[in-house]
Amino acid sequence: MPDPGTDDSASDYTLDLIDPQGNKQTVKVNMERVKEGIVTLAAGEGGGRFQLTAELLNAIRTANPDSIVEFQLPAAAFKLPLGELDLQERLAAAGLEGSQWHLEVVAQQMDSSDEAGLNSGFQTDKLSQPVRFQLFIADGEGKSVPVTAFDSYVERTITVDKTDIPDSASAVWFDEQGEYRFAPATFEAANGQTTVTIKSKGTGTFALIQHPVSFPDMDQHWAEQAVNLLASKMVVQGRDAEGFDPKGAIT
Repeated sequence: MPDPGTDDSASDYTLDLIDPQGNKQTVKVNMERVKEGIVTLAAGEGGGRFQLTAELLNAIRTANPDSIVEFQLPAAAFKLPLGELDLQERLAAAGLEGSQWHLEVVAQQMDSSDEAGLNSGFQTDKLSQPVRFQLFIADGEGKSVPVTAFDSYVERTITVDKTDIPDSASAVWFDEQGEYRFAPATFEAANGQTTVTIKSKGTGTFALIQHPVSFPDMDQHWAEQAVNLLASKMVVQGRDAEGFDPKGAIT
């Protein structure tokens, strides 16, 4: 809702942020910043659930239809272009109704207790804590549907306090079974930190890992370094754990 006592279109709005312990706090949205194209919403350690009402989202769209809403954690961020969301269409497709619908964005830094359902090898391979970014549309009457995919690549970042990241490091996302898969990303080191920018069309849990792979049958092969690097990043796979089979047929 807008701050009381004003009817200016540039008034600040507010939204609710609910932390992992269930505590609620109010966060202001500066509409002047929205007019510039971006608004930043920050959560503390651990993150939380941002609840953006239909009124707030409509106000942001009116101020700037191309706005990007950035949800920030201390070591991660998620940029959501509102142009990627046709919320009314998604509500109708899911059979949801209600005038009090809202968008709920989960931005959560996971801890060890949250990692139980993830691939057991992740603990050995991880270079960062996993971060969960999820979206839900709720109708205000207790029903909600997840937003699991976008039409284009959406940006999120993970920052780690080191610059000596090995070439074999890779960004990953976790599927419904907790297995991790390659996610396209760029790495930029500065001021003692490395920022990993991940581009993905999906929502879910993301992390940075080091998963070195080498194949005995690629030893001294002209493509050994390239194959091992791509396998470490899960872009290619071998025939099995012991061999890449460089002379094998491709179907």
